[in-house]
Amino acid sequence: MQALTTRHSMSHRRGRANRMSAITTISGGMMVVMAACSSGSGQSGGTTPNATKGSSTTTPSSAPTPPAATTSAAPIAASGALDVCGLIPATAVNTAAKTSYETTKSVNDASVNQYGCEYSPGPIASVNVVTGGAAESFAKLKASATDAVAVNGLGDQAFYSADFGLSVLRGDEGINVFVQVTDAQAIDTQLAESLIAKL
Repeated sequence: MQALTTRHSMSHRRGRANRMSAITTISGGMMVVMAACSSGSGQSGGTTPNATKGSSTTTPSSAPTPPAATTSAAPIAASGALDVCGLIPATAVNTAAKTSYETTKSVNDASVNQYGCEYSPGPIASVNVVTGGAAESFAKLKASATDAVAVNGLGDQAFYSADFGLSVLRGDEGINVFVQVTDAQAIDTQLAESLIAKL
């Protein structure tokens, strides 16, 4: 079982070559918050989700976002992956956080039921959904967050941590939202509410 790795907080400036982006994954039944380096230069578009780990398809960031579904079913990409970038596009994060993200990148691993979206360029920002097996992981993550504050009204239970962002448990489904900006808890909560309404 992999050890829980804490999210590293760092200052970000536009134009910096490398920046940290946070993703939430499941490995061996344990939620692991990992720091992954991504290049801040040469990005011309986001990626659409693909069920195969490490594989993605590039699409222009200016592509129109499809209208929200009128049913409760979440958007599913052609690959069968949950389209988190479609559910919470960069424009939604920009509106909530007063940021100017231009591209999105899907970070999916269907083998562990994890689907996520990273936003760039700018401060660390990610939205992640684990579609099953998240209850035990949520409990372990919460126990490891020394600054965890309970958040009422989201899922079965939720907490906010400056290190991990907002984590929500709904049944055996996990949601994590992290945007490294001022008033992050309120912004993370707003984005999580929007995501939950679409799942």
